[in-house]
Amino acid sequence: KLQTVIVSLILLTSIEGRLNAPKLNTVASSTLSSQLLERDLSGFIDCVVGVAHGFTPPDSPDPDDVYTCDKYDDDTTLFFDKDPSNILGDDFESGITKVSISPQALADDGLTIIVDKAKIAGNMILVSHTEDDSRRHLTQTGEKSVLVIRVVSPSHTVKSEERLYNDVFQDDNNMKVIYEGCSNRQLIMNPAMGINVNNGVLTVAVSDEELAGKTWQQCGSIALNGASGISRNFVMIVCPNSINFQGGAAWGQKPGSRTWYMDSTISAPIVQVHEIGHNLNHSHSGKGSASYGDPTCNMGNLGMWSDSGSKFCFNGAKTWSNGWYSAYHETVDPLIATFDGTLVGINAVIDQSATADQVVVLKIDTSGERDLYVMFQRRTGVNSGIPGDSNSVVITEQSSSGSQSWSKAQLKGGDVYTQESWAEAGTLTVKVCSINLNIPGSAHILVYTSGITELSCPPTEAPTPAPTAYYEVKYPFPVVQTEEFVHGLCVLGASDVGVIDSDPDLYYSVIPDFKDGVKLWRDRDFVATGVQGIDMCEGGTYLQPSKHKTIDRNAKITLGANPVGSSLVHMCAFVTSSDGRDGKWDSFLQSDNFSRSNEFRFGSNGFMRSYCKVLPEPPTNVPSMAPTAKPIGQVTYSFPAVNS
Repeated sequence: KLQTVIVSLILLTSIEGRLNAPKLNTVASSTLSSQLLERDLSGFIDCVVGVAHGFTPPDSPDPDDVYTCDKYDDDTTLFFDKDPSNILGDDFESGITKVSISPQALADDGLTIIVDKAKIAGNMILVSHTEDDSRRHLTQTGEKSVLVIRVVSPSHTVKSEERLYNDVFQDDNNMKVIYEGCSNRQLIMNPAMGINVNNGVLTVAVSDEELAGKTWQQCGSIALNGASGISRNFVMIVCPNSINFQGGAAWGQKPGSRTWYMDSTISAPIVQVHEIGHNLNHSHSGKGSASYGDPTCNMGNLGMWSDSGSKFCFNGAKTWSNGWYSAYHETVDPLIATFDGTLVGINAVIDQSATADQVVVLKIDTSGERDLYVMFQRRTGVNSGIPGDSNSVVITEQSSSGSQSWSKAQLKGGDVYTQESWAEAGTLTVKVCSINLNIPGSAHILVYTSGITELSCPPTEAPTPAPTAYYEVKYPFPVVQTEEFVHGLCVLGASDVGVIDSDPDLYYSVIPDFKDGVKLWRDRDFVATGVQGIDMCEGGTYLQPSKHKTIDRNAKITLGANPVGSSLVHMCAFVTSSDGRDGKWDSFLQSDNFSRSNEFRFGSNGFMRSYCKVLPEPPTNVPSMAPTAKPIGQVTYSFPAVNS
């Protein structure tokens, strides 16, 4: 029961003695009513408030966040029925704010906190806004155990234990591979162990009636009840596609330890990495007006939603927060200092070629301004599948750790980023003097505030090599000759592919195994139909353009590839075959010995052709020597004349 002291502070002591000197949070007033003074707290539920973010495929609407409350005394996660921030106060912080909830504020399912009932005086007490080490979000380093729980019934099933073990821990690209690779093996995700746990996967089987009409929250409760006593750091809950996911394809706590997946989305590496990224206290990574639009970061949404997925890591802000490369972090306040140095990608540290004076992330930190993070996004190694803005110096803005980040600039050699009125003192200037794309690659940059200090690139500095220098085989396509250009690119026989183009809004996503059903453009739902054989690049690596047709006239596009096993690759370009939106590529490519395929379809009435060529072309044969000639240095033998 509540005990009162006649002073301005009310002390609350719970039955277990955990809640000391709390504040009271009720809508009614800041003083306790006589009804509250008589209330027995023995049934109150102590929990930590968090936020779960929903994740959807690209171009799908985002669901509203769902507020959670993790109980202290067991594995149960409660869910608010709507945004409770108006009763949590201005100091609310996800994963830190603790409350005590009356059973009278719960719905009949025992999982849902009804906010309108929680508003009633005495039904929810704010305990603390102070972080407790025992409830801190998981750290980004060390060995972590991961438990995958599959929830099934006779009529509603999910992927097998063997398949989930493979897709989460074992195959070539998954959350274990990405987190270990991106962290330089500082964050190791191991399968959890326990009773009935097979290679990190636990099956919880229930009746059809128990799953009928359930939401993802209720499916999660079933999973956690079945996993009691199993030690783990992270829980990945896989529910049948029949479960109501309320507009999301997956959900993740921020921060926390729990993520929820539809069976149809669990195998995609970006979905696994993105949701566990929320557990690690990361918010989304945006670009332009799209809150998920940063193509350099798994907290965006531009990686491929497929089992093979895309291999890439995080932007500068998230990389800084993760701390995996802290020995290569540097901070500069351009009001009092400048930066003249070299950035390297994370693979330079991984392969131990980075020197002590090189920097992976540069933080621009001036009081009163939002922090900027400068990183060289080198496309190689663990970052070999960056969907866009690769081989660029990328500037990311993030106001604080755990908040939304925004990609502000993507710079090539010679480019300059400026931000006027920096701390009302001058113009912040970030200048890229040069980019070296030889393995592992580097970027020489300058940071200063014009009006206070001026820096210049060395006049003798070598020009930036062509972006395609990394690739052994490359083909520069003709400049686009139409206002609307519809195309795609594909390669067979390559271990690594990439596209360099002059349109700043055009980028390409790497999709393996091109075939019927592959989505041809990121901003449209058209898929390929009728793809057959090598002439249409069947089975090849497809470079999916981000835009269907709004590509700059006179845009320059170069396709690069590194061959597998031999020096030859099969390069293909897809262009429309009947509507004049081919950029004049059809006639040019045929004149350059590209073979033309039959048509394949997209949508209800769209048609494309594939133009393919084996590159590099073999050298022109030297005319044969006269039969009687004896080349110097060769051994010859003249057989006798044939007599029969």
